[in-house]
This record gives sequence, structure tokens and C-alpha cells, in this order.
Amino acid sequence: MANLVTLEAVKSGAVCVEDLLKINALLDMREDMQIQAQQESRK
Repeated sequence: MANLVTLEAVKSGAVCVEDLLKINALLDMREDMQIQAQQESRK
């Protein structure tokens, strides 16, 4: 997430905690999908 949101943006209030949680959830979903795709390609 470090490449998406800077600490300065969080500290200044430009990015709220709710948005950070949404970004984190989306990144988790993307990672899960990549893992699943890798596992399926090995079958």
C-alpha cells in the first residue's frame, strides 16, 4: 500500500482511515485472486 498512499497524505487528512481500509481490502482481494490463479494454473 506504500506505493498508493503516502504517510503525509494520511497525517494531513487527505486520506481517511475508511479509505485506507477499503484500499487494504481491495489489495487483499487482489492477492487472493493472484494466489488462486497460480494454484489453478498448476493443475
